[in-house]
Amino acid sequence: MRKSLPVFFVALIFGICHSIAQDVKPKPNPEDSAKLADAVGSLLAQEHVPKAPQTIQSPNAAGLGSYGEIPVSLYTGKPEININLHAVSDGPVNIPISLNYDASGVRPDVHPGWVGLNFNLSTNFAIVRTIRDAPDEGPEGISMVQEGYIRPNVRNLLNYGAADWVSPAKLKALANNSNALDTEPDEYSFTAPGLSGKFYMGQDGLWKIQCDEPVKVEYITNILIDTPFFPPHWTGNMWYTLGNYMPHLAGFRLTDDVGTQYEFGGSNANVEYSMDFFDQGKDTWICNAWYLKSITRQTGQVLNFNYERGDFVAQMYFSIYNKSARVNGGSWFSCSNWSSLMSQKGPYNGKLISPIYLKEISGTNFKVKFTSSVSNELPYNQDIFDPYVNYMINNGQSKVDFLTFLYDCFYHVNSAPGTCDYNTTLATLLAKLKWRKLNNIEIQNGNGTTIREFEL
Repeated sequence: MRKSLPVFFVALIFGICHSIAQDVKPKPNPEDSAKLADAVGSLLAQEHVPKAPQTIQSPNAAGLGSYGEIPVSLYTGKPEININLHAVSDGPVNIPISLNYDASGVRPDVHPGWVGLNFNLSTNFAIVRTIRDAPDEGPEGISMVQEGYIRPNVRNLLNYGAADWVSPAKLKALANNSNALDTEPDEYSFTAPGLSGKFYMGQDGLWKIQCDEPVKVEYITNILIDTPFFPPHWTGNMWYTLGNYMPHLAGFRLTDDVGTQYEFGGSNANVEYSMDFFDQGKDTWICNAWYLKSITRQTGQVLNFNYERGDFVAQMYFSIYNKSARVNGGSWFSCSNWSSLMSQKGPYNGKLISPIYLKEISGTNFKVKFTSSVSNELPYNQDIFDPYVNYMINNGQSKVDFLTFLYDCFYHVNSAPGTCDYNTTLATLLAKLKWRKLNNIEIQNGNGTTIREFEL
């Protein structure tokens, strides 16, 4: 008797990258002052529109959470579809090399990872961050930047552990400080050989961990590290005056119940970053994911993971305009500043992402090499960029002001710096977005002899 899997996800095809919103500041429209009644009536509709995400991962990093987060159920039916290629081991540490398929459905606007649409390579291990409110490591004492949740004074001021934390006075104080403090801890999802789970920082400053196995979480170091980028000087970027972009957590060390240690990050060579695609001149780079750097057995042997930074990629999403409002006696904006749910700058927004790609895994008795190249997959259509770019240009900005990192004269990855051509077309700039594909996996023994090789 033939059996088929029911399709539950057809309705999600048109749900592009979750329910996402963009917090922008549109140009005031004087005609809207006559629409105060409509504006007030719209407040209830808008207050439930979520804000835009502060991080979006590259396809490789985004695929990591699909397997540890969603349990396999023989009843509801997410099937395990794996193509097992090989496995390498060092003592009790076993690293399968396989292609895993996520059968939960395809989202058309999400670019595939380097092994194909909805496929993920099992050797990609990382801690992927979902930012809640603001980054946990937000610095102290900087205007317009929320102070991060990892700082004890922030958690003490929020005081979620107090018996009266839900009292009107406490909630009002929380609302009044929401623009200065990170009011929620970020969520971290991790994958490692034989381990997967999540953790976040509690009110008491201790890590709260969700995992099927006993795991200890700690920082590699308490010292924050800088991004590998430098802010532009001509755009009014506040981070230029501070000397660098916002520093971030260096990484994490996870220890399992037998003493094996898994280190993620440690330097910016093992970290993925993103920033607002249309605000590259003024935004700051934020850490998306810390990739697995090493596995250290309790007996001292070390497995190392090496990566290479690739060209920029982008993840675009359909954007709904979200705006806070105070009508009676407020000072946030006048009635003439009211706008509709759709941004004047266009229906799309997105993130510019600086991804890294696995290059080599080395142990005491094996080495696995990964070779990749630029893929020929379909890029985003220029039509989704035109409305925003034209809006910015019509308001007196040059493309180099807000698409800054797409200019070779400012930043280059695999080429020498060039001179700035301010007449560079948008099509030429978008061609700088280059996704990669995995071409080859070569497995060697401890003597450097190739024992298996796979062409993809």
